[in-house]
Amino acid sequence: MLKNLLDCHPDIINQRPLDYRSDIWSLAKIFVELLTADLETREFLPKIDDLELPSELNVLLKVMLADDPDMRPRSMAEVAESLDKIKKVEAEKIEENLPHRSKPRYARLPDLIKSSNCWRQLLLY
Repeated sequence: MLKNLLDCHPDIINQRPLDYRSDIWSLAKIFVELLTADLETREFLPKIDDLELPSELNVLLKVMLADDPDMRPRSMAEVAESLDKIKKVEAEKIEENLPHRSKPRYARLPDLIKSSNCWRQLLLY
């Protein structure tokens, strides 16, 4: 695995100093390896295209894997923020596609309290 990293990391190949942007590239490499279950690949961009990912995640991974360190995200915080936004958008899409459920039982408590037999109803609740 380390040999694979040394053979394909653009900062190492181009003898650039390693910094946090190198770590961002390495994290994207790990993401692609995990998503594809292919630890031997050296061509990551085509692998990303083969995955069924949200377009925003597709772009983020490609930017993280940019050969030019200046094209990568400026910090891990920026990566985390982007991933959080993607997660929220995808969660909203999933929520919209779920069948609507009836109100949970506790949501009906105010209606029970307003009725004249509220204590008996609450006990039976």
